[in-house]
Amino acid sequence: MQSNRKNKITLYLIKDRCNEKDFIISYDKYLNDSKTDYLIKEISPNIKLFYTKVYNNSPIWLDSFFKSDTDLKKLYNASIKLILLYKNKEGRFFIVSFGRGKNLIDNDMIENHFGLKVALNLLKQDDLRSIDRVSIGGNQKSSRDQLPKYGNIFDFGADIERDLINKVAGKVSDNGIVKGMISGSDAVTLSSDVDIDNIGSTIDSIFSIYKKDYYKTNFGWIDNIESVKNKKLINELDEKLIESLNSNKGQFWSAVPEIIDWGNVDYFKVVNIKEKQDDIYIDVLLKSFRKELKNAKQLKSKKVKLFDAIGNEPLKTWSAYNCIYGEMDYENNTYCINNGKWYQISKDYRKMIETDFENTDKSEIRFDLFQTQMCKTENDYSTMFVNNHPNDYILMDKNNIYHGGGRNQIELCDILAKDDTLIHLKPYSGSSTLSHFFNQGLVSADLLLSDKEFRDKANNKINASSNDEKFRIDENKSLRIVYAIIQKDKGGSLPHIPFFSKVSLKYVKSRLKAMRCTVELATIHKVD
Repeated sequence: MQSNRKNKITLYLIKDRCNEKDFIISYDKYLNDSKTDYLIKEISPNIKLFYTKVYNNSPIWLDSFFKSDTDLKKLYNASIKLILLYKNKEGRFFIVSFGRGKNLIDNDMIENHFGLKVALNLLKQDDLRSIDRVSIGGNQKSSRDQLPKYGNIFDFGADIERDLINKVAGKVSDNGIVKGMISGSDAVTLSSDVDIDNIGSTIDSIFSIYKKDYYKTNFGWIDNIESVKNKKLINELDEKLIESLNSNKGQFWSAVPEIIDWGNVDYFKVVNIKEKQDDIYIDVLLKSFRKELKNAKQLKSKKVKLFDAIGNEPLKTWSAYNCIYGEMDYENNTYCINNGKWYQISKDYRKMIETDFENTDKSEIRFDLFQTQMCKTENDYSTMFVNNHPNDYILMDKNNIYHGGGRNQIELCDILAKDDTLIHLKPYSGSSTLSHFFNQGLVSADLLLSDKEFRDKANNKINASSNDEKFRIDENKSLRIVYAIIQKDKGGSLPHIPFFSKVSLKYVKSRLKAMRCTVELATIHKVD
């Protein structure tokens, strides 16, 4: 029987092969509570209610959804905890949450992105009104963006290769079940002509929508990257991480997890290691444990500190866990750890990113070694390199250009070579720093090619350093952008960088190539 009243419901799908005791918190209390504060009501063979008593004012949905149920009339207050449990013919469990009912569910048992896929299967490309996203290729910034009118994913300024989309909301225009707005994340929230009489058939219809692949046409990118939320899986991945570190498989390495000013860095200090370090090295981290490394808790407790030349107080402190990067395969899936978070990466997406990275042009510039006894910073190295090759390069590091009003400072590059070659240097670091590094090269090139005033300022700086016309930037020639990463030799012809740095590099390369620039990568080998 179709309801005459429209209700808003929030629906969760429970992971396959779970039982009630697995996903309902304090399940035993519902069976044994003598005070009857934890109650179960069976509506039909495949529908049950789980709820707890509170006393105050009655919420409106008690009448609109549950209609004349006299038992539920005893419940009061919109903050009550109530869930409707539905089991379909396939044995899958669904939960409709009322009040604060979600607190009765174990989050680890909820199917990830169920609501997101339902929503995107129903929404058209230009039906989006808001999105929640995390910038995984940069500083892990979370944001919620809304449009004043409906639009597509690109109207939000989202980068589908570097942003993790966790939630969308939009308006469904042509579906018989959903009426108007829908939002989807792990849960789906929607309005429909639904109540206790037809909730089972409504859930069946929503589940049939979930199993479709309509979203792949316009929103297929949501399958590329997924944040791992399941605590059990995270523990298993951490165990594999520890196993790999102890066996020295080389799958994981360490790096500074955030953007820092390397010019202010004097040294790093790892607890239990007396010697000062010029960087964060995985072998030093492992050596610092007095007892055998057995679990991730030890990594999370281990502190890594950054000091400046004064050295009285650390400028930054991180856990060793947050400094570890790497990828691995586990149970037919690919995962990576980035700044203390685990992500699941689709195999096709990983293959595409790795292939693009491997096809990056290798620079033929013969860089000198970065000898730590002679150089502490990238500026030290840049100065040394230019002094060693005075006829071929000029130093531009810290020779910033004021542009754009106020005190905006743009660094043209670190080292300038002849014939429009801009060399950018950066010590190896985590995804956040390297993503920022790649983007700096993009900003500089964009201004040189599109802004005559900036190009004139840049050439004035260049003329002050050299009379050789071959160093001047010519707007009619294509730029050659060289990204050189300083790190200890890890083998291979390309630098060893985190997965999400490769994602950022792919984006920057595509932008630079569209601007008729060539892009090259190089490794500057660091030696003690």
